[in-house]
Amino acid sequence: MSEELADLISGLEAELLQPRNRKSADKLSELIAEEFIEIGESGSRYTKKEVIGLLPRQAPARYAISDFQANEIAPDLVLATYTAAKTVEETGSTTHSRRSSLWRRREGRWQVVFHQGTPVHKQPMSDSTADSTEEALSRSTLTRTG
Repeated sequence: MSEELADLISGLEAELLQPRNRKSADKLSELIAEEFIEIGESGSRYTKKEVIGLLPRQAPARYAISDFQANEIAPDLVLATYTAAKTVEETGSTTHSRRSSLWRRREGRWQVVFHQGTPVHKQPMSDSTADSTEEALSRSTLTRTG
């Protein structure tokens, strides 16, 4: 994937996180595809219509993106993953989440079709915890049904 395309997708993600854009139904409609689905940090599922109704009512917050990666998984389809630090302006409290989005280009325009955010609890992992996690993963097997 080209660096230019990765930069474009990173910029689109940043646009979605801008406080002024999160309050604008027109801007959100431009960036979000009609068939959009989000799995929120709470595990709840949201449609485009629901997101456009909810985002403008959220408390103003600033976001910082780190660990951004973009992978073109098919022509005109990009998976973006990153970590977001969200700081609520009123309280100054900060939370972190790992996020993934699928962006699709249709008729020359990129729109997000899927997004998921998972809370991250910033705790350093000790070597013993890392070792036991690695051990457990090496013992586990993937079972496919169907």
